Amino acid sequence: MELSLPAKAMLLIALSLPARFPLPAERAPNWYGISETTARRGFRELRQKGLITVDKEYKEAPLAPMGYTAVNFYTLQAPFSKSSPATEPDAAERD
Repeated sequence: MELSLPAKAMLLIALSLPARFPLPAERAPNWYGISETTARRGFRELRQKGLITVDKEYKEAPLAPMGYTAVNFYTLQAPFSKSSPATEPDAAERD
C-alpha cells in the first residue's frame, strides 16, 4: 500500500502516541512542526485506507457557541495497531 507524505507523517506521529489519542490538527504546527493542512490530509488518507479510526467525543465548553466542543480520538488499525500481532514481540524474543 502506498501512502502520501502527509499520511506517512501522521502515521509516524500516531505510532509515537498511545493506542487511542486526541490530536487536534490545529496543534500540529506547534507540536510536530507540520502544517494543519498536512495533518488533516494525512489523517483523511489514513481513514480512507482503513489504517486509523476516529471516535468523536463531546466535552463541555461553556464559552463555545453550543456549550460543548467535539474532540476526535484516533486509533491505529492493523497492521499498525498497538495490540496487533505484528507489533508484539514473538515469545522467543520475550525470553
